[in-house]
Amino acid sequence: MIRDATAVDVDAIASLAEARRADYERAQPQFWRRAVVAVEVHRPWLAAMVVDADVVSLVASDDDGELIGYAFACLVPSPPVYDPGGPTGLVDDFQLANPTLWSTVGVGLLAAVRERLAARGVVQLVVVCGRHDDAKRAALTSAGLAVASEWYVQPIDPT
Repeated sequence: MIRDATAVDVDAIASLAEARRADYERAQPQFWRRAVVAVEVHRPWLAAMVVDADVVSLVASDDDGELIGYAFACLVPSPPVYDPGGPTGLVDDFQLANPTLWSTVGVGLLAAVRERLAARGVVQLVVVCGRHDDAKRAALTSAGLAVASEWYVQPIDPT
């Protein structure tokens, strides 16, 4: 079941987010390095997001009512040098409890996000996904999204 996120969901969302951060940090420790205070900072931010009318915040639960995924989307200005024809929806916080759920629950969450964004006049969807996240990448592709960019990172010694 997919529904709007509420304050009751914040702890479960924060737990899924922490698992995502750990996974992403293992895959790319320079770019995705977790802050020591990540959980403490993220929890109040999530609580603010679920009550913000400008944010699409959805959760998915299984038949027992256990939260198994979430997706948050914000409207962002399109880069000034590009013109997609309207606003852009950015999905940065998007995680599932198990990678096997991407092809079903993940695609369903994404469809619900897209529907909500379209009702707000959004014409372009951008979803953040780590290069190592194969199940999520496959789900995004099956949902009709295409890779638009890759970022390359390198640490710099400030001395």
